[in-house]
Amino acid sequence: MAFRAKGVERSALVTDAVQPAGCAPGIYMLGEMEVELLPEGKVQLTDPNRQGLAGSALRMDKGVENLMRLAGLSLVEAISMATQNPARMGRIASRQRGLATGERADLVLFRVDEATKAVAVEQTWLGGKLVFQA
Repeated sequence: MAFRAKGVERSALVTDAVQPAGCAPGIYMLGEMEVELLPEGKVQLTDPNRQGLAGSALRMDKGVENLMRLAGLSLVEAISMATQNPARMGRIASRQRGLATGERADLVLFRVDEATKAVAVEQTWLGGKLVFQA
């Protein structure tokens, strides 16, 4: 409802993903706490005396995918909500209108399956250096 009321220009896509995000389901340490990443993507505490969620495993690529698939947004709209809109809302001067010549370029190369709206990250570049290759 909030998205429909505000529209694309005034909405931002964020995720509170914690350390096991992107890993295989299993037991992990989150700081000094043991947590379990479940197959459905939930991260929960393993201590029976401290039941509850420990965070999310939603990666940004899956958030973009969800916006396209569930909200019917275009790729351009979903990417804007994950990049330019949060920069503008956070008043990050060098990122409010996208990249400009001479600025640090943190880039993600991905492909999208038009039929399923699935997003697959191919490469990630930070400060001009390749840091991830699928």
